[in-house]
Amino acid sequence: MKAALITHYKAPLEVAERPIPEPGAGELRIRVHAAGVNPVDYKTRDGDLKRAIKFALPVVPGNEAAGVVDALGPGATRFAVGDAVFARIAKQTMGGFAEYAVVAEALVARQPKGLDHVHSACLPLVGLTAW
Repeated sequence: MKAALITHYKAPLEVAERPIPEPGAGELRIRVHAAGVNPVDYKTRDGDLKRAIKFALPVVPGNEAAGVVDALGPGATRFAVGDAVFARIAKQTMGGFAEYAVVAEALVARQPKGLDHVHSACLPLVGLTAW
């Protein structure tokens, strides 16, 4: 799959081929159709958050995404393959700037009716902030 990578802090993201991730227990894999971009993303890319979270580089950034459930890990039961969803991806793992992202089922919600992937992808972080 294609993914955007942080390979060096303060450098442009690089697009590269990565293995398609497999969901583990309680996780699901989303075929990403859209990803949100937020200040936390450029702060991560610039290394401004290294004191709080240290990533082994290269890493796929992206904290929120929307798409379709592609695969379920063991014990994931709230969604079915083919469901349209959006997610706040765990800040310790990120991964939304790729064709596929693995996310803990607890961080995923059904895409609101009448909302497309692009608009759903920009909801998780700002929605949580507003809440």
